[in-house]
Amino acid sequence: MKRLVCIFCIFYILIINFIHQASAKDIKVNISGNVIIPPCSIEVLAYVDFPFGEINDAYTNEKPVFKQNTYRIDCGYYWGEPYLTISGPSLPGAPSDILTLRRDEGGESAIGVEFYQGNAASQGAKIVLGGDPYKNKITSGLTNVNSSQSNLTITAKLFRIAGKKILVGSYTGSATMTFSYL
Repeated sequence: MKRLVCIFCIFYILIINFIHQASAKDIKVNISGNVIIPPCSIEVLAYVDFPFGEINDAYTNEKPVFKQNTYRIDCGYYWGEPYLTISGPSLPGAPSDILTLRRDEGGESAIGVEFYQGNAASQGAKIVLGGDPYKNKITSGLTNVNSSQSNLTITAKLFRIAGKKILVGSYTGSATMTFSYL
């Protein structure tokens, strides 16, 4: 009987020792994820439109044509600095921040569009074309910074590659515009 009690005691001590060792070990826990800031919504009826109307073949960049629009911005997250991104194809042969306007009937384009924050005529900040959200901090043209609702004014300026002929026909351009607080 003493042997049985002694075996039971040894078994009991081993179990207690095992439980104690298991609870004393530190276990590393890793937690990962991505914090995303949702973009704001830009309230427009169907699309952003800058109608330049009819442009003469004699058009030059020295006497530019501007079109200006103001849009309502609604943001769920509106803390930090406001940034605007316009992404689209650059006009070949022009500076990289000129959005290409494609001739609907085909052919090489000689015209594109530059974008500005606020009013370009009053030296509004130029919007650099491209996907990097940190390129275009909004410094003008926004009515209420760090507010859930505000108005954003954007000006488009027609650009022509010097020495290239503007072909007759309709032209269109498309880009993606994103407004966020970062």
